[in-house]
Amino acid sequence: MLAAEDDKVKYLRKRLDNLFYCNADIENRLRDDGNQFINTCHDERACNEYLWPIETVVLITFRYTMLTAVCTFLEESVKFLCDRSVADYRNKLKACQHGTWLAKHRQLLADNTTVDLAAIKAHLDTMEEFVQVRNCIVHEWGRVNGNVDRIIEIDEKKGADCCFGKWKDGFLRVTDQAVPTAAIASGRIVNKLLQDLLGLPGHFVY
Repeated sequence: MLAAEDDKVKYLRKRLDNLFYCNADIENRLRDDGNQFINTCHDERACNEYLWPIETVVLITFRYTMLTAVCTFLEESVKFLCDRSVADYRNKLKACQHGTWLAKHRQLLADNTTVDLAAIKAHLDTMEEFVQVRNCIVHEWGRVNGNVDRIIEIDEKKGADCCFGKWKDGFLRVTDQAVPTAAIASGRIVNKLLQDLLGLPGHFVY
């Protein structure tokens, strides 16, 4: 069992590393390509026609997809760790009837004396919001609903550090801060659960 768990942990670590790398690489390529075109193109109309699909189609699709992938990583990791370490996990989870999958797992782990949820409360709170945003992406392709609207309203007060906004047509705008913020929070949550539930050293250091 330990060998299998070690293999799974290695897989999860590699998966998160790949998400970090992929996000940074594509964001940098798109930014560099856009800047290069701006610096060499002297026709404003042609410049706008070139940049518009990058900024409104490619980046939207890419960031929606990456944010969904990070949330999926966290969900798989938390469920794996709870399944391996919490007695009668599936029945206990069924008893947690309200909220997102993450909210239910927080309820479940709150009764586990080996887990210090207070130490990762800020990261859990962050990912609670990101999971709701992810649901907005998956089920509505970014059409903002009431819960996400409130999340955006609070987040936009962060200014340049905000992760979300809303386009004029009512769809979700995801900034370049969103995916790294979600990945860091997810890594630290998984790191803490690895330590508290399985007694493993920190594998996800971000």
